[in-house]
Amino acid sequence: MHPLSSADVIWFMDLPAHRRDVEEARRQAPHALLVLQILETPAVGPHFFAGSNHRDFDVILTYDGTLCDERRYFRYHLPHALVARESDQPWGERRICCMVNSNRLEGYFAPRQLGPEGLPVVGRLLGGWKLGLSGLLHPTRGELYSARRRLARTEDRLGIGVLTVFGSKWNGESISWCPFYPNAPYGCRGGGSFPGDKLDLMAGYRFSIAYENFEGSRGYISEKIFDSFSAGTVPVYRGDAGIHDYVPREAMVRADDFRNEEELLRYLQACPEAEWLRMREAGRLFMASGAFHPFTGEAFADRMMEVLSKAVAVRA
Repeated sequence: MHPLSSADVIWFMDLPAHRRDVEEARRQAPHALLVLQILETPAVGPHFFAGSNHRDFDVILTYDGTLCDERRYFRYHLPHALVARESDQPWGERRICCMVNSNRLEGYFAPRQLGPEGLPVVGRLLGGWKLGLSGLLHPTRGELYSARRRLARTEDRLGIGVLTVFGSKWNGESISWCPFYPNAPYGCRGGGSFPGDKLDLMAGYRFSIAYENFEGSRGYISEKIFDSFSAGTVPVYRGDAGIHDYVPREAMVRADDFRNEEELLRYLQACPEAEWLRMREAGRLFMASGAFHPFTGEAFADRMMEVLSKAVAVRA
């Protein structure tokens, strides 16, 4: 809409495909503040977290608190819009558990984009970014896309009617550039698409799978667990190790408390109504409290203005 040369601030949402895009922005607007906001996980972009790839930026915004110094690196929480869709449907009339996610693949077999920079993993090197040996050899370490597939396959094997899966690519479609990459249809799928709102769909279930895309200790807490609360279901959570710094343990089922997927599904099947009600009420109390505020859009906007004010003051 406007030439880059007129910008006071140029804000990058994750690193672009090629480093030259950042260099060109700096060339056209040499006095502008260059901001990098890291949104995606290391499983999608391991190079996003390499310090050598941050040298062109004045400010780096990240959910990973271990990187932050409040001078150049600033922490923020991924924001969530609170839209309640709670249902009065009785426990006995609800289905047991749903999972609303696309069936996605990352790494060397992920679908590729056009151009050499679009090659899975190695395209980042061709785009001028540093990747490091770990990022090159283990580009998807911590990903949980495969954990969702294992859960769905376990439901298929058991056939106990606990889990229903909604979203794209569960019907046997290709999820890789390689035509031989296996992705047989899932028997527990409820459909590739669903009518109405995601939260309305989830509200008809007792539990909902709230697996993050990434598992680790970086502070990546997305909308998934909050969507479960907003729909009035109990989240089955797996993801950030620090989740209980923000969300009470009694408000969720922790998937990693179970030895395997079968044990988890059997628990969801046998969970008594009184236990489920206690967990759901804990979730309601959390969402109604001030503890949820750091993850709101309002808190995000306030944090961004605070960071910009600090960065401008330093440059002045």
